[in-house]
Amino acid sequence: LWDVWNEPELSYPQRDGALDKLACYCDHCKVEFHSWLENKYKNIETLNEVWGRNYRSWDQVELPKSTLTFKDFIDWREFHGYTLLKEAKWRLAMTKELDPTRISYLHVVPNTTQPFNAVTTCMDDFEISKHCDVFAATMNNGPYFTPQVVSAAQGKVCYNVESHINGGTITMHQPVITLNDLLNDFLPQVGMGIKGFMFWQYRPEVLGFEAPNWGVVNLDGSDRVVTRSAEKFGKTLKPYNDKLMKSFPAQAEVAIWKSQKNEIFHYCEHGNFNSLANSINAYSDFLYKHSYGFNYVNSAMLNDLSPYKVLIMPSAYYLTQQEVDAIDAWVNKGGVLLSEAHFGAYNDNTGRHNYNMPGFGLDKKWGIEEVETSTTYRLKMPEKEEVNLQVVSDVQKFLDDFGTTGGKYVPVAMNDGTVLWGAFRFAKIQAEDATALGYFTRDYPTIVTKKIGKGKVWYCGTNIGEGSEKDKSGFNTFLTKILSESGVKTELDANKKDVWVKGLYEKEKLNFMVIRNMDKEASSVELKFKGKARGLFSGMELKPGEDISLPVEFCDLFVVE
Repeated sequence: LWDVWNEPELSYPQRDGALDKLACYCDHCKVEFHSWLENKYKNIETLNEVWGRNYRSWDQVELPKSTLTFKDFIDWREFHGYTLLKEAKWRLAMTKELDPTRISYLHVVPNTTQPFNAVTTCMDDFEISKHCDVFAATMNNGPYFTPQVVSAAQGKVCYNVESHINGGTITMHQPVITLNDLLNDFLPQVGMGIKGFMFWQYRPEVLGFEAPNWGVVNLDGSDRVVTRSAEKFGKTLKPYNDKLMKSFPAQAEVAIWKSQKNEIFHYCEHGNFNSLANSINAYSDFLYKHSYGFNYVNSAMLNDLSPYKVLIMPSAYYLTQQEVDAIDAWVNKGGVLLSEAHFGAYNDNTGRHNYNMPGFGLDKKWGIEEVETSTTYRLKMPEKEEVNLQVVSDVQKFLDDFGTTGGKYVPVAMNDGTVLWGAFRFAKIQAEDATALGYFTRDYPTIVTKKIGKGKVWYCGTNIGEGSEKDKSGFNTFLTKILSESGVKTELDANKKDVWVKGLYEKEKLNFMVIRNMDKEASSVELKFKGKARGLFSGMELKPGEDISLPVEFCDLFVVE
């Protein structure tokens, strides 16, 4: 195999997003950027209209150094993504030309916005995977990295070619990795579709800050605990390798939308990715911990949402007309959409804020309208907080003079008696023939649901993903309700939070199950499947429908027969 690029990014080690440190403003980038813009907009008049400028020629176009007008800066960072993709394609094409019989790929650090993102590092996982024979990444287990890689691969075989489970520094030496540690990290990745692993690295580092760490063996070449753990792991799985390569997770029924443009927009707004990342991660955490299958989908993948029952769009402020058209068509055909406040309020096509929210005419099409918008910091609540956000000087002066009356979070009283917490954004919702689900004020609801064609929209007038940081109970209840009403089931009908379950199928035949107890205490779970199952590492034997007792930190791969 040819791995043509180790963790491609624009300007290592600059990853912190400081505006004055972003690359690159050299003359070469200026010339190429002008060419890229001309190819996109065709004429200077169109660029002027969208950017709100008055340039007379392409060579007058300035390289954006401010985030405050959005569209020009979004184009600027997307251009740098294009330059990275261009080089990646060149590297892959070169190996194919010189050695066409071997597999060519590169491996990314998955874009989870922190630290890899569309502004500083600029690699588009979804786009680059199209040009690789297989897809690979640096990663460890969890609800963010592996789902990102498998989703971006879009059906291609995926590998973890740089596991960091064994990492360390001169200050903090690497951990002692037991077999159970390895199982809890590697097996969930196997369950999500990863087909192989490689440690970074075999021998320990001896140069600089990362010495004397990362080795699967000791400095003198003798065995470590992780040496024996890795050997046991590989030998146990080896008889099943062929079957594992042919077995894949079931098609997910839930999708979470991730957009490069919306990501850059949030950077423009906040100066960082915290708000957006917290929102996306909240939904990912819930689905992962409750054993719901999910994928991330990018903007292009909205054109075919047929595999999914539910689409979650966290903090989807910035949209394109093409995205809105695809979503609207899918909902009308029977899809279920969960959206947060100010949906599609900023229009990428025009470079302007829409007059109504939700934007792009959806307020009329769907009969859902945000009649009054604000921020949670300006709501009248018993306790107020200081605003910890990036704001321009005029807004800061206003806040200094008048202060705040609220805080980051807003409690929404739900009809079922729970409290659903929202964050940052706030809107009152007016929707004819809709069901009001939750209120902050008495005059208009904050959360509504409404049938649209054959589908349904659950519209939240605040950011409930980010709001769940305050308390997750109402959030968990609300998502469970949406998924249940939409006909979405957990993996193998798993019935316990924090017991992670994943099946691997060859066509429709269940070949393997991964079961992991993530609870801090011993737990149990019931599963529905046909046949019987045997744990490769524990020796545990399972039958369908029985109560399966799981010790603390239990994780195993079960063969189903």
